[in-house]
Amino acid sequence: MKATHSEVVIGLNGGVDLVCVQHGLDPIAQPIQEMAYLIDHDFFVNGQFAMTEIAGKLTEYHQATQRFFKLWITDVLHQAMKPVT
Repeated sequence: MKATHSEVVIGLNGGVDLVCVQHGLDPIAQPIQEMAYLIDHDFFVNGQFAMTEIAGKLTEYHQATQRFFKLWITDVLHQAMKPVT
């Protein structure tokens, strides 16, 4: 197997905001050739919003990113990374 990926698009806030989650095995070459598990979250808006809403959207996306990432890892790994609260 060279690589495998999966992609899902999830609606947030009633479908106004969307997150595209891509994950799977991907080869890396640095420092040695090995497989790594890739997790990528891309957030975007399905429509328009006012410039004054940008800071709030970024805060929402940041919080959602933290929640999504926590779903992918175990509590042991989370504690090993020494999270800052």
